[in-house]
Amino acid sequence: MNVYGFAVQPIGANSYILENENDKNVVIIDLGGSVSVIDAFINEKQFNPLAVLLTHGHFDHSTGAEEYHKRGIPVYVSEFDAEMLETDKNMASDYGLKYNYYKPDRTFRGGETLNIGNFQISVIATPGHTKGSVTFLTDKKLFTGDTLFRKNYGRCDFAGGSYKEIYNSIVNILFKLDGDYDVYPGHGEKTTLDTERRLNEIIY
Repeated sequence: MNVYGFAVQPIGANSYILENENDKNVVIIDLGGSVSVIDAFINEKQFNPLAVLLTHGHFDHSTGAEEYHKRGIPVYVSEFDAEMLETDKNMASDYGLKYNYYKPDRTFRGGETLNIGNFQISVIATPGHTKGSVTFLTDKKLFTGDTLFRKNYGRCDFAGGSYKEIYNSIVNILFKLDGDYDVYPGHGEKTTLDTERRLNEIIY
């Protein structure tokens, strides 16, 4: 599996395109903006997007997914963050930004395996940044959204956030996974789970 990352506007959140090497189908994880940039890349590569998966509902991870939703490409989000796509709880208005509300096509709770084309993507509930924050696991890769960053972790002071929950999500769920994994966070640089087990600020 190939992973292509983009820091998208308006505030540089990471959007990832997962390519199945056996065909031209792709899955997008988080799409907060820069739709024209994502479209141009997909068109250049002649990819076929099957779905957009959201690690959580904040605007910087979900705004651009509305355009794909309008095209009939399903958008997935946790049922606990679904209302963010339909109300100002996504925080766009806090930044003076417009958000076109939409209803997600699919929801999950955590614990599911999403079978999308030839992709098998496990959903791990990792609340703390938001109630519905999740981590996606596929091919020894973790897409952690705003839960786990390189040597840091997500903010817990927004509505629905909890330091106790994010600590549990990182230390008692993600760090307890067997073996090492590549970690693709919602902001900043890629890291590895072993690196974060040793150096992440949450353990000090």
